[in-house]
Amino acid sequence: MTLRIIISIMLLFFFVSCGDETACNCDELANTDPCADQEQTVVDEAVNETVDEQVVIDEAVEETVDEIIDEMPDKDVDQPVESKEDYIIDEEGGSKETPPPVEGSGGLLDMATSAALDWVIKSGLIMEKADAFTISYSEGYNINFEITQEQARELLPDNIRPIKLKILENEKEPKYYISLYLAGMESSDAMERCDVFTYGIDHNDELTMFFLAGIMQLPDMVSGEGMQKDMFEKVLVYMAKDSRTGEAAYPHYYSEEIASDQDTLVVTYEDAKVELKKCDPSTVDNRFSRAFVLVNSQIYRTDIDRNVNYFNQSFINAKVQEKDISCLEVENPEKFHPMLKKENLRSVQYYGTKDKQVRWYFEM
Repeated sequence: MTLRIIISIMLLFFFVSCGDETACNCDELANTDPCADQEQTVVDEAVNETVDEQVVIDEAVEETVDEIIDEMPDKDVDQPVESKEDYIIDEEGGSKETPPPVEGSGGLLDMATSAALDWVIKSGLIMEKADAFTISYSEGYNINFEITQEQARELLPDNIRPIKLKILENEKEPKYYISLYLAGMESSDAMERCDVFTYGIDHNDELTMFFLAGIMQLPDMVSGEGMQKDMFEKVLVYMAKDSRTGEAAYPHYYSEEIASDQDTLVVTYEDAKVELKKCDPSTVDNRFSRAFVLVNSQIYRTDIDRNVNYFNQSFINAKVQEKDISCLEVENPEKFHPMLKKENLRSVQYYGTKDKQVRWYFEM
């Protein structure tokens, strides 16, 4: 700014002096011309005055900025990324290296078994919206088990670092978790499903979940053997696939029973069972932490394959009930995943209502 003022003043004086009818010929000015010396003296004085004024302005601006900064409250930007209010990054686990791209991994619209995709869309299991798809459900359950730092590192690929996490805003401290998550569906044609996740932060410093297993009860339309079940299984593999192999990136288990409502839930697989009996909740008006909302916005199934998720306020601003864990019966949870240990059960959370669907939009 100062330089522009100086140049403008110099040009102004040059043209004014050339417009005067004097003995000075502006086209023939030279260093020896006395006219040039007179004009330069005037210009120098004007420049010096402008610079002095600008120095005073600069000092005033600096003082004002300092006052504003002093009055500003402390912000999270002053905190290192390794330590946030509701999560802590394990910087020793994993790395920030970006995995190499894989050609031909494609998305859901590139699915070879288009007939299977059409069938799933028509069944109501997922709905097509432009390039995104939706899943709607009436309620959700989180069943959370604590794991160690070493176990968290073992579960995640190299480019995803483990994090300690607060799932609810009012939790006293973050922990390393592995969670069994259930979405309750209304339609008998929809797939009742639970998933096992753990939590981390990827090479882009974005919070994420990581798929570990899927447990599902087949919908009525595919409960028997035949072409429909074959197509359904192909969709499951595709939705969970490792783009490098074409195979499912994590195991799927068919459950004998998955059911839930506001007060109860049951999930079984062989001799494994998680069952919540009706009892009074310990708290009723919690909220998910900001970190937990963010981890749900993307879910990796390998180091390079992920779903990007978008959700409505029924999830972001959900009122969460915390259930009394003494009302939860857990048997052989290792069948769902080896790191689900009964003695490490820490919390059970419920959210959602029958009359207000929780809706997720996702891309692959």
